[in-house]
Amino acid sequence: MNIIISGTDGAGKSTQAILLEIFLRNSNIRVLRIWSRSFPIFTYILYIYAKLTKRTIIIKKSNESIIPIHVFWVDRVLCNTYPYLLFLDTLFVISFIKVLASVLRCNVIIFDRSIIDTIIDIIWDCRSTHFLKKYGKFIGKYIDKYLSAKENIPIFFIASAKMATKRKKDIVNPVEISFKKKYYMLLATKYSNIIILDTTSLSISSVFNSLRILINERCAKEWRLQH
Repeated sequence: MNIIISGTDGAGKSTQAILLEIFLRNSNIRVLRIWSRSFPIFTYILYIYAKLTKRTIIIKKSNESIIPIHVFWVDRVLCNTYPYLLFLDTLFVISFIKVLASVLRCNVIIFDRSIIDTIIDIIWDCRSTHFLKKYGKFIGKYIDKYLSAKENIPIFFIASAKMATKRKKDIVNPVEISFKKKYYMLLATKYSNIIILDTTSLSISSVFNSLRILINERCAKEWRLQH
């Protein structure tokens, strides 16, 4: 079983993924959790190129945190290569984790971020849908299979831009949150099996309680989760 957690920054994805991992382990379920954007493999050289050509701007906030801001859409090399390499990165990580989970005999994989987040990131970072237009049929079929597979439980976490920036101090541009939220909502209207959790006005415990109930309902036949 794959629990696929996607959504906007500041909506609480990673927090809920960690809580869900603990909950499942306490229910005697072997689980593997992964943040699927944490391994720049094919894109590593491009990130170096972006820094050297100042296509990645470093912003220092008042709390001394350092935030990289990508302006890839102004560079033809990045616009033409970044989408494909980032897509390959994500596919590689997903495939590797599935093999690892099989070796470790895990019953559940929790993906904190997914291929859906990658595609939406590409649209935002490059300010273009050229990648989708060129490989639309392949990507469309892949997403259909990915979101419709019986072993996958897709969950989208969203929050208002105002609340997201309040929760997460490294969010520089609230417009990015609103932009990406629109795409998550569009996908949710197309696929009825996607669980949407709007965390804007909810506490961490309230969100997790809703998540636990939803997971329990989807997996009642396979697991006996503790309440």
